[in-house]
Amino acid sequence: MPVRARTLLLALAAAIAAAPAHAQPVPAAPAPAGEFTPGSGGWLTYRNGSFGFHIDFPPALLTPVERLAGDAGMRFAGPSANLEVFTFPDAGGNDPAPLRAALRRLADVTYTAAGNSWVVASGYAGSRVFYEKYFFSMGRIVGFRLTFETAQRPIFGPVVERMEDSFGP
Repeated sequence: MPVRARTLLLALAAAIAAAPAHAQPVPAAPAPAGEFTPGSGGWLTYRNGSFGFHIDFPPALLTPVERLAGDAGMRFAGPSANLEVFTFPDAGGNDPAPLRAALRRLADVTYTAAGNSWVVASGYAGSRVFYEKYFFSMGRIVGFRLTFETAQRPIFGPVVERMEDSFGP
C-alpha cells in the first residue's frame, strides 16, 4: 500500500475509532453569531466560518454537543443518531481514490460512489447504519458522518438525502 494511502487510512481509522458510538446530548458551548442559521422546514444550517463548509440538520433529531479542536467541525447527537462534520488536511493530493479504498475496508460498506472531488460511502457498523460524504478542496478534506440505529432508517433516509444535498465546502 502506498505511504500516502496508508497514512490516510490510519488517520481515518483513528478518527472513526475516536467518535463516540452513542454520545448523549449535552449543551454545546455558545455558538458564535451566524454559525447556526434558520433553514426551511424547521431545519438549521451549520456554517463553519474557519474552513467555509456548511450542512443542514434537523434540530429535532440532532443537537450540537461539541466543537472539534481548532474549529475543525462539530459533533451532534440525538437519541438514536450521531453526526460529525469535520475537515482535516488532505495527505492524498486531492485524489479521492485512497479514501474510497480505505472506507471499503473499515466497515460493512454496501454503497460507494466517487467523482473527481468527492466520495460517498454507506453501510453498516454493527447495528447502526452509516453514511459518509467527503469533498476534496484546496489541500483539505471536508466530510460528514451520520450514524443511526437501523430501525430508524425510515426516519433518517430522507434526512440523509437533505443533508447530503446541502453539504458543501
